[in-house]
Amino acid sequence: MLFTQSDKNRRCTMKIADMHCDTLTELKDKNKDFFKNDLHISLEKVQKYSFYCQVMAVWTSDELKGIERYNNFIEKYELLQKELEKNKKLKLCFNYKDYCYAKHNNRTALFLAIEGAGAIDGCLDKLDYVYKLGVRFITLTWNASNELADGVLVKNPKGLYDFGKLALQRMEQLGIVADVSHLSEKGFWDIIECTQKPFAATHSNAKAICSHKRNLTDKQLIEMKNRDCIIGLNLYPLFLSNDESKASIDDILRHTEHMLSLGLENNIALGCDFDGVSSLPKGICGIDDMDKLYEAYLKINYPQTLVDKIFIKNFESFIEKQF
Repeated sequence: MLFTQSDKNRRCTMKIADMHCDTLTELKDKNKDFFKNDLHISLEKVQKYSFYCQVMAVWTSDELKGIERYNNFIEKYELLQKELEKNKKLKLCFNYKDYCYAKHNNRTALFLAIEGAGAIDGCLDKLDYVYKLGVRFITLTWNASNELADGVLVKNPKGLYDFGKLALQRMEQLGIVADVSHLSEKGFWDIIECTQKPFAATHSNAKAICSHKRNLTDKQLIEMKNRDCIIGLNLYPLFLSNDESKASIDDILRHTEHMLSLGLENNIALGCDFDGVSSLPKGICGIDDMDKLYEAYLKINYPQTLVDKIFIKNFESFIEKQF
């Protein structure tokens, strides 16, 4: 795709918020530097945008249990603290006010998430503690089961467990957003029954376009719209196309079009899954290529106001109400 001078100027002023990445795990496991690296995300790469916000997920393996899994979260949190000390332009946000401060003071805004609530070791006190550390999103499961619920790959899932219902109640009291990406469908509907506040699917797509079980049915998407929830588009080819080898930016457009057809204009955001996936769609190699998606939306005559909703405004509206 050729860019005109006006396109280049737009890229310079482009703002982006992404609801899910696994960069922190990659930084730790591969001993990389956050500013300059060969990962999908680096602070050097995001300098091309006028503002960048990232929800940083702390992933912990389903193979880890109990205190070992909690300690793995703490180790990655401590790495994040070191990066915050090294990079003074980073701002860990605890609320919407912090986010606005970062946005208006040339800082990169970060929110902290846990991917897989097994990291709280089945303990409400640990849930309280991670909130104090700054955790504002929790993906209730990864793919297997934990103390809260069954993940999407569990056969004959039971949905939410009793502790999961208690944890969700406490999360709503604290102000932690529940994330249903990776959760079994039964667990999803249990959440509808036992929660009051909007929740998120930080990195999931439309099952009507790609039939992978990690994606959301139309019924789920409509329910999320009715609850003022937010859905982050995932760039993993396996979740974009039934033929993952051919996945491209066009597939992202198809998922977006489908969600818009269901009335989700105010609910669609980005949840790219950078540094958590083994491949990306043709045309995108990392965070620094997201301007290509922005331009692709404009090329199919999406109003810039709509593209900005997807790239940042819907996320901003969501966190303003939650935090």
